[in-house]
Amino acid sequence: MKLDIPATRGILPKGGTILGSSRTNPFKIEGGVEKIKENLAKMGIDALIAIGGEDTLGVATKLDSLGGKVVGVPKTIDNDLNNTDYTFGFDTSVNIAVEAIDRLHTTAESHHRALIVEVMGRHAGWIALHSGGGRMSQIAFKQEREKVKEWRRYPAYKDSGVEWLGEVPQHWEVMKCKQLSLIKRGASPRPIDDPSFFDDNGAYSWVRISDVTASNKYLETSEQTLSELGKSKSVALEPGELFVSICATVGKPIITNIKCCIHDGFVYFPYLKENREYLFYIFSGGELYKGLGKQGTQLNLNTDTIGDIKLPIPPLPEQQAIAQFLDRETAKIDTLIAKTRNSIEKLKEYRTALISAAVTGKIDVRND
Repeated sequence: MKLDIPATRGILPKGGTILGSSRTNPFKIEGGVEKIKENLAKMGIDALIAIGGEDTLGVATKLDSLGGKVVGVPKTIDNDLNNTDYTFGFDTSVNIAVEAIDRLHTTAESHHRALIVEVMGRHAGWIALHSGGGRMSQIAFKQEREKVKEWRRYPAYKDSGVEWLGEVPQHWEVMKCKQLSLIKRGASPRPIDDPSFFDDNGAYSWVRISDVTASNKYLETSEQTLSELGKSKSVALEPGELFVSICATVGKPIITNIKCCIHDGFVYFPYLKENREYLFYIFSGGELYKGLGKQGTQLNLNTDTIGDIKLPIPPLPEQQAIAQFLDRETAKIDTLIAKTRNSIEKLKEYRTALISAAVTGKIDVRND
C-alpha cells in the first residue's frame, strides 16, 4: 500500500488501522521467521516497523534478537509497555471513556442510581484510572488491585483480639503504645508571641501544625527557629524521632529529619525502641484510630488514648523489612498519582482548547 496523501487523507478520525490487522505469530508457525526474513530480503526492505502492543512488540523483540532489523512502535490502548510514558491509542481510548462517563452522569442523577462503566486495558488499569479520575467518578477499580491476592502470607496466624487488626502472624506480639514507651506531650513557650523566644539563627526549629500538614513522611524544614530561651521552655527532639499531631490535623505522624521543638499539640515517644518508619506507617494508615471517637465528631487524641491503642509488633528485622517494602510500593503509587493528576490537567487544557477552537472557527466541523 502506497501511503501518499490520497491514501491517508481523512484517516485521522478513524478508529482501528487502515493497514489491517493480523493475529498471526510467526514463532508458532513452522518456518515462519525464515519466511519473514526471506520476504524482507526479496522486497529490499531495510527494516520492519512493528506497530502494536505487548503481543506484537514481544514478537518483534524476538525477531530482532534473531538478526531481523525491527523498529517497534508502541501502539496500544492499554498503555502497558515498558520505557513508554504514553502509548499511541491510549489518549483516544481515555477520551472516549470520559465522553461515555459524562453522558452517564445525567442518567445516574435522574434515576438516582449508581452506574458501572467497564473499560478495556488488558492486564493494566490505566484507562480505568485516567478516565475515572478525569470525570470525578466516585470509585475506580483497577486490574492491579487483584495483586493483593497474590501476596505471600505467613504460615500461621492468631486472633489479635483487636477489631481493626483481626488476625496477625503467630509470632507477632500485640502491645499497647504505652508498653513501648511513655507517651508525652510537647510544650509551648508562653506567651507564644514573645520575640525573645525566637532566633533566626537558632539551632532548633519551631514546629507548627502547618509545618507537619505540609510535609509527608519526614519533617525537613519549618518557618521559625527558637532561641535558647524558647527551646528551654519547649520539648526538643533530635533527628529520627517520631511524633504525632493531636490537634488540627489530628493523628498525622511524622519523623523529624531536623533538630526541632514541638508544642503541646503533639505527642512523642521518648523511650521508643521499635522501628520509627514501621510505626509511622501504622499511624499514617489511620486504622488504629477506629472506634476512638463518636460518629460525626472530630477525633479526640491525648496521651491516654494513644497510650491505650494496641499495635501489631513484629520482630525488629521484620519491622524494618515492612517499612522498606512500603517505601518502595508507596513511591510507585505516588508516582502514579502524580502522573494521573498531570494527565487530568492536560485533559482539562485540551477540553478548553477544543471548545475555543470550535467556537472561534478554527475547526471545520461541517462533515463531522
